[in-house]
Amino acid sequence: MSESWIPRQQDFTDFFELAEPLRKLRATEGEEDTDAGLEETLAMLSLLYDIPFAYLVPTEKLLAPHQIRFFYLDPNWIRVLLDGAMSLGRNVSVDKAHDSAFIEEVYRRAIEGNSRIRPRLQGKPEAQNPPSTPECTGFLLRSPLVRGWRGLEFKAYGAGEVLSALRLEALSEDVLLGLYQGVIDKLEILEPPESFHFGFNRSGANLSKRLRNLGDGVLTEREVPVAERGNRVVDFARTAETMGQALGVEITGAHMALEMIQNPHVAVITKK
Repeated sequence: MSESWIPRQQDFTDFFELAEPLRKLRATEGEEDTDAGLEETLAMLSLLYDIPFAYLVPTEKLLAPHQIRFFYLDPNWIRVLLDGAMSLGRNVSVDKAHDSAFIEEVYRRAIEGNSRIRPRLQGKPEAQNPPSTPECTGFLLRSPLVRGWRGLEFKAYGAGEVLSALRLEALSEDVLLGLYQGVIDKLEILEPPESFHFGFNRSGANLSKRLRNLGDGVLTEREVPVAERGNRVVDFARTAETMGQALGVEITGAHMALEMIQNPHVAVITKK
């Protein structure tokens, strides 16, 4: 028997509560337009809002710690989900016949509307054009990175182009869900780029630094060793001399500051 996410002795009711931004989005002043509200709710359902996490990942073995899992969002599953949401108002057989006749239109409107949910939550202008493809793929990341680095950036690529993010949200302290329009071929995970910082490369006990062009700051293929004084202290004078010999110039403080800039680390995951 598979292990559930929810032990019998423990209550995770709050784990499935709606995120505060979602509650704010749904909170409206005055009378809400019924059709617009219904379309918005169905669009959110198509992005798996309000779906208990245990329904998406029924056992913890499917998403172990320090693991990322990619998936396709089955359009037939979404159709059934939307049909189930619409079934709440059915009383007689004619209601079922009516819903069955219009389920494709309901699905189409939900897919077209889900591209506007994320910009609305972020307070940004909504996408004017509907998605060019109903295909949707995503990933689930379970890692301490979710809790420790709130500013992590994710960029997904498909067919050589950047894919639009439909949903990117932390579901708990260590689980993050990403949904993208299109099929993910490559995913980049970038460190938070809040500010410039200095750094170098480490290979075993050796430190090194890739040099930049002093004119435009672009990284080159040239790499020089970083000198140390001991006790984890960098010898900048000797390192600057080594850099000057490699670049053929006398290194100033401004040059040194440029050379020591370290780009945020990027983890790249590609589909085989």
